[in-house]
Formats: sequence, C-alpha cells, structure tokens
Amino acid sequence: MKNSGNQGIRRIRKRFSRISLKKGFFSILFFIILSVIGSYLVVNEFDLDSSWQNIIISYAVYVTPFLLIIWVLRETNQPFSFIVKGDSDELSQVFIAIPLIIISIGVAWMVILVLNEISAGAADNYLNWLSNTELFKFGPETTLLQYVLFLGMITVVAPVVEEIIFRGIMIERIGAKYNYSWAIVISSVIFGILHSEPVGAFISGVVLSLVYLKTRSLIIPILIHIANNSIASFFIIADETFVFSNSRWETTEPYISNAWVGILLFTAGIGWLSWYLKHNWKNVVEQQGFKLKAEKNE
Repeated sequence: MKNSGNQGIRRIRKRFSRISLKKGFFSILFFIILSVIGSYLVVNEFDLDSSWQNIIISYAVYVTPFLLIIWVLRETNQPFSFIVKGDSDELSQVFIAIPLIIISIGVAWMVILVLNEISAGAADNYLNWLSNTELFKFGPETTLLQYVLFLGMITVVAPVVEEIIFRGIMIERIGAKYNYSWAIVISSVIFGILHSEPVGAFISGVVLSLVYLKTRSLIIPILIHIANNSIASFFIIADETFVFSNSRWETTEPYISNAWVGILLFTAGIGWLSWYLKHNWKNVVEQQGFKLKAEKNE
C-alpha cells in the first residue's frame, strides 16, 4: 500500500515536470480574466460592498488555477489526494512556520530601519504600502461569514494553490529542464515578487522548496504555509479590529525606538536560515529531475 502511494506521488511529480510553464501561465491568465469579469458582473448585479467584492474576486483568482490543475492531473490516473500524502514522521517540520514568521517580521523591520536612515518619508511610505496591500479591511461591520470566507481563502485555499504551483509544478518543471538549484531560485523569486514583502516571501519560498524536495510531498509545505498564513491573519484581524485598533504601530516611530527588537529578530532569523540551508541543501544537489522525454515503461 505504501509503495502504491509513493508510486502515485511520483506519477504526479512527473506530470508536474511535463507541464509547459508558458502554456500554463497563459491558460491560467485567460481563465482568471474570465472569472474576474464574471465576479465583477455578480458584484455589480447584487450591489455588494467592497469586502464582498474582494472576497469573491480573490476566490475566483485562486479557485480557477486549482480547477485547471485538477483537470491537468487527470492524466496520472491517481487520486488528487496523493498530492497531500507524505511521511507522518516529517510532521514536526510544520514548526518551521515559526522561524519563517520571525524572518518575515525581522526583514520588514530592518527595511524600515534602513529606509529611515535614508529618508523618514521613505520609511513611512514603505509601512503604508505594507498596510495598503492587505486585501480586506475589517471592522465592527464585518460579518461572521466574511471572517470565515476570508480565513478560508488565506489559510487554506491560497496555501494549497500556491504550493501546488510554486513548489510542485515550477520546481519539477524547471528542475527537469535545468536543475533543482535553478528551480528553487526562479520559483522563489517569482513567489516573492507576487507578495507584499518580497524578501521575506523569497526566503519562505526557498525554505518551502527545500522541505518539498526533502519530503517529496506537498503536504508539509502546505501545512507550513497554512500555519504561517494563520499566524499572519490573526495579527491582521487583531490590528484592524478591537484588539490593536488605533495602535501606534501604524507609524514608524515604535519600530525605530525599538530597533534592537527588529535587529534581534532579523539576526536570529538569518542565523536559523543559514543553519537550515547548510544542513538541507544537499537534498537539492542529490535530487534527480525527471527526464523531459516520456518514458514508455513509467
């Protein structure tokens, strides 16, 4: 049974390596555009507020590629559940979400400190940009259903889809065409660009790629991503509602006056990252990519 599961995972990974990134990108883009247009028509038809607009459009953006991936994977003749199968002994790696959160906060804090040395206005603009990139603005008027849908999209839908695309398809495709070192760098750069804090997201992409190649399964990267987004979502909701409302942390002053905290978080995070890369990069070097030419006996 275990061998059958490993074979199923291998078939899905091999199918990932066959997907054309160019065709896949334009196919997803085309259907996302159609989905967003359809979402706008629904929003306008029912005259929904901005929170509902963001929720509906965000789901359209994520669900569309998810459905396309399921359609593509039909050729493996394996249950989709094989994507999230893995060794239960590796579950402890989910705690990697904690140093990733520390790194993300530390990097953002250091950027604020560096920009403040250049220009106080630049630091203010950076902090405002981070705040304005949030999809949702919650407050007393936010309904329970909106909270549930927001958390479902951020903590479940987004991690699953992003891990399949960036750690599954891109890692295997680029790894098969070039090597896994390039696959990690390229996929992580794109992953970082598409997030509000590019440096922190790039680092997370590298670590999650290493976890994927080490476990040969997407379940652990997905769980780490879910844990990471869940923690971040808590702070977003807390900051925009009754817990931390009108917080002085909306300005750069507390970051500057408590610079030692940011430096400590950044140093600890980068120290852990250096250790993790040193002990796990061998999995990248030793990894053998799938041959792009189809194997008849596979």
